[in-house]
Amino acid sequence: MNKKINVMVPGSKSITNRALLLASLSEGTSVLKGCMFSDDSKYFIECLRSLGFPVIIRSNSDTENKEDDQKVDNDRKSVKDITLSNDKFDNQKESTNIIGSDIIENNIVEITGFGGEIPEKKAELYVGSAGTAARFLCAMLAFSDGEYLLNSSDQMKKRPMGDLLKTLRNAGAEIVCLEEEGHFPMRISGVKLIKNDISSNNSLAELTVDVTKSSQFLSALMIAAGTFGKDTIIRLEGSHGLAYADMTAEMMRSFGIRVFKSTAKSSFGDKVIEKISYKVKAAGKKYLAQEYDVEPDLSAAAYFYAFAALTGTEIEVEGVKRPSLQGDIKFVDVLEAMGCEVKDHQIVCDPSSASLRQTPCPRRTGIETLRDSINPKGEVFIDKSSRAERIVADIFNSPEERPVGFSVKGPGNMQGMSNDHKVLKGNITVDMSAFSDQALTLAAIAPFADGPIKITGISHIRGQECDRINAITENLGKLGIKTEVEEDDSIIIYPGEIHGAEIDTYDDHRVAMSFALTGVKVPGVKILNPECCKKTFKEYFEVLEDLVHIWCT
Repeated sequence: MNKKINVMVPGSKSITNRALLLASLSEGTSVLKGCMFSDDSKYFIECLRSLGFPVIIRSNSDTENKEDDQKVDNDRKSVKDITLSNDKFDNQKESTNIIGSDIIENNIVEITGFGGEIPEKKAELYVGSAGTAARFLCAMLAFSDGEYLLNSSDQMKKRPMGDLLKTLRNAGAEIVCLEEEGHFPMRISGVKLIKNDISSNNSLAELTVDVTKSSQFLSALMIAAGTFGKDTIIRLEGSHGLAYADMTAEMMRSFGIRVFKSTAKSSFGDKVIEKISYKVKAAGKKYLAQEYDVEPDLSAAAYFYAFAALTGTEIEVEGVKRPSLQGDIKFVDVLEAMGCEVKDHQIVCDPSSASLRQTPCPRRTGIETLRDSINPKGEVFIDKSSRAERIVADIFNSPEERPVGFSVKGPGNMQGMSNDHKVLKGNITVDMSAFSDQALTLAAIAPFADGPIKITGISHIRGQECDRINAITENLGKLGIKTEVEEDDSIIIYPGEIHGAEIDTYDDHRVAMSFALTGVKVPGVKILNPECCKKTFKEYFEVLEDLVHIWCT
């Protein structure tokens, strides 16, 4: 198939949740367009409502809360068989211009903030399994003048919170973990309530946080620091990809607070140590309400770019542009290194018609490209460098880096080929510390490469919705693929002949969505508990089925 296929995905989960928090801490009413309305965002919104913030939700059908949190659509099943046939579709499906446009809602959220104040001084909150909401709310409430009880799902109770809680306690908050130390549930008494207000002492606030287990700890502190009314320096310990922290900084700038990132290097023999800090410039400032457009979710878009890699099709995801706030944009560079063609579409202004048109343009040398990071051994390392100190937002401001749309085309045409026909390029090493949500996606397509693929920098994904390294090795093992785990930080995936198997999702949405891609090429792959996708992308299997139908026909 040579025709380009256009796909629509929901708004970014990461951007939606940051926008919700920033809007709630702003002065006035913000309008957030294109928000993801998943389980995670629903829990976040309900928590904000419980804290007294007025929140109004509108969708493209002008109905609020169309689906009850606990309902499962009638067409969802406890097992999803990825072996698809054309008789599942009618002619109306074939006429759809953009796959997913008829089922994905464009949600608009209006939220009124009170200049950093929380209306309700006592509340009980339930965050479900929403890790972003859990971390962000903890920091927000720790610097408040209220007392709050926070609970979560059993899944969230297993996820790490201790390093964030340590920083919040050192800042003066009283936090009592009610079951296991360093985990949900917990009771938080804010620093203002106990007369230990970090924003009232000295002209500069200073915080230190270990980000080894999650960069969300840093993002939570950065956003909260924007309400202190003075500058704050946040020093980092440990090591973690910081793409999502940079996203947070850029979004804070959009709401009126600027952030500077500094890197100091020191040498000890042959070893170079980097000390990174973020400075939040909030002296005399407040967040200001905005009308804000949420980018499409790149974590979701990546599944369809991977689909293109497997099938030889050309896929464009509506509204996704480069450069992007989202760190998962680096996955596109990985696919290019594996042999995919990435076509940028330059925006050209036609003065005579005052209209815009898109034309394909050559591959640009972006801010963070993969091609220049291939070492002489052929190993690929994705890494990010920056000036010693800069405004994080500046990386999006140069004329040559204005965002442009793009499509991804897989190598060759793999339709009808046996699963042992290797078209994708292997023998590469990829550091995924800055976009680890795509480790599962890469693992699902790695067996189709012509050589082993090594994924590094992912030790922290053992503490996410499930132990994702274990999910990779167990499920690939069931499919007949050999893997090796090295030093708990890396995994090597070898090519091989794949056979069908039941995929255990461990109630992790990314496991379900990633291994569904394997099932596109291999008969007999069945996804257990596919409804876990509603955490971020409840329409995923509908969109994937439509895409497979077009590919097959």
